[in-house]
Amino acid sequence: MGTDGKSQAGRKSFYEVIAKTLRGAEQVLLFGIGTGRSSAMEVLLADLKEHHPDVAARVIGSVVVDAHHTTEDQLLAKAREFYAEYNRK
Repeated sequence: MGTDGKSQAGRKSFYEVIAKTLRGAEQVLLFGIGTGRSSAMEVLLADLKEHHPDVAARVIGSVVVDAHHTTEDQLLAKAREFYAEYNRK
């Protein structure tokens, strides 16, 4: 088992569901609660790059948030901030 309590097979099937869900998206912005190799967001992105490069290519960025204190409205605000900056480039 990994540090998050999920088996390798359980994580793999979970990531497969995520990849399938994201397949139709034009752009993907990831939100996560940590950084570095142990971050679930980074692990997901690495899995997408390895097994679903078509989906990984649509990931345009990631934003670290405080999961315990971030409301849906705050997530939307962070996404708007990200896209405002992204579209200026």
